[in-house]
Amino acid sequence: MKISYFLYIACMCLISLLPACHLMHNNDLEVTVSESEDSYELAAYFDESKTSAIQSYINRELRPNSVFGSVTDKLNITTMLDDKTTFHINSSPGKLKITLDKKENSKASYYRIKKIGEGVHSILVQKN
Repeated sequence: MKISYFLYIACMCLISLLPACHLMHNNDLEVTVSESEDSYELAAYFDESKTSAIQSYINRELRPNSVFGSVTDKLNITTMLDDKTTFHINSSPGKLKITLDKKENSKASYYRIKKIGEGVHSILVQKN
């Protein structure tokens, strides 16, 4: 009886991991934008082959600043741009999260980061 219980638990653990493996190894796409009175957040999980396009786009939009040096960069930083826009970026191949505190930034900064989020979404939904 104990063996079947442990076997059942082991099977349930493996089954619960399958969706995560599926997301990591297929061309699945998940983009979430969360906005409140205080913050803006973009979270994206995507095919790693689009990482270069995403990073290049973000660097172009942040000129004269940039945050990415290579496709293999893994970032978890809070940065301030020349225009005083301050935001947090957490990124690794196939993953991106950008968070902006609206109270710490101007409306122009908020619209700039929101526009970048919309551009990221457009790149990710494009067919190859």
